[in-house]
Formats: sequence, C-alpha cells, structure tokens
Amino acid sequence: MISSQPAIRPILLASALAMALPACSNDIWNAGDLANWVRDRAVEQGCERDSIELEDWYREENDKNNWHGSCKKSGSDERMQFAINVDPVWKPSSRG
Repeated sequence: MISSQPAIRPILLASALAMALPACSNDIWNAGDLANWVRDRAVEQGCERDSIELEDWYREENDKNNWHGSCKKSGSDERMQFAINVDPVWKPSSRG
C-alpha cells in the first residue's frame, strides 16, 4: 500500500502560501511599492491621483526622510506641493 501523505504535503504548502500572500499585499518590498504608498498619502492630503508628480527619490531633512512632489489639488485647478515622511514604512539601506 502506497501512502498518500507525501503527495499531500506540497498541496498543503501551496495552499498555505496562497492564503498568506494576500496578507502581505500591503507590505512595502521595493522602491515602486514605496512610491505607490507615497501617492496614496498624497491623495489623503488632497491630491488628485492622476496629477501626482514625485521627485526622483526622498531626501533627508531635519532627521526625517521626506519624499516631495506636486499635484493638482482635488476639485481645483490649483497645484500644490507636498512632502511625505517615509520613515514609518521605509528604512534606508546603509551606504558603507
């Protein structure tokens, strides 16, 4: 008699991964994820999403890492500047 237990292990592992991955969907893994997170915060501050223009990268200011950009203010033709602190979700890599 052949045991079916070894064949079940890969299925169980795949099922566990499939359920765990959506839980990680809000994590920031790379610079693209960080840029999307910054855009989301800018929308919360009143920006129209499709008008957001980000600087190339964040910069250190007063012991904080802020990503700057500009956008069209929601419901207006006026443009506004913003700076989003990325420290709560992003740890800069060391340059050493």
